[in-house]
Amino acid sequence: MREHRVNAVRPQRLADYLPSAFPLLTPGKVYRFAKEKKIRCNGAHCDGAHRVRQGDVLALYLPEELLRPQEGPAYLRAREALRVVYEDAQLLVADKPAGLLVSDEEGGEADTLLNRALRHLAESGDWEPQDAFTPCLCHRLDAGTSGLVMIAKTPFCRDAVLEAMRLRQFKKTYLGVTFGRPAPSSGTLRGYLSKDAARGLVRVTSAPRP
Repeated sequence: MREHRVNAVRPQRLADYLPSAFPLLTPGKVYRFAKEKKIRCNGAHCDGAHRVRQGDVLALYLPEELLRPQEGPAYLRAREALRVVYEDAQLLVADKPAGLLVSDEEGGEADTLLNRALRHLAESGDWEPQDAFTPCLCHRLDAGTSGLVMIAKTPFCRDAVLEAMRLRQFKKTYLGVTFGRPAPSSGTLRGYLSKDAARGLVRVTSAPRP
């Protein structure tokens, strides 16, 4: 028996999550093993459609050879295709869905936006792992936020985008969804971010501070 703690930024079907953690499993095998009561979630039997969440504990009564990690670089284990919005020789702009990490420095999650981008570039022949420069994120979005993310394909592009950001030459627009009817129905909220670097805190204030 192998015990596995779920590491997922959003709830997922068991049949989708387990193949991402153990690439030698397939959704069909997960459904079959669950039906045979060889998989438990938090001590209870479950089926392949059961939604697992961060921190759930899975007990896997499965052949050990199916639980071996997949060899090779992490970007090859990105599960879905990248949603490309714009691409040229220097820059790649991707549409990040909500729930997807842009990257994972700890290496626990292979299916990230950056790994999807690296897989896309490798399959198109624009990048090889032995190249001197590895395409990189120019900025980030939180896991729960969907939106456009710029990925630099060259050092020149990376430096140019970061300098443009430093000079505030980009305009960022965010769309928020509310529940219920806001009152008043329209208006402007204006605030300033005050950063306390020593304590790792950011506050919203009504007036700018040093």
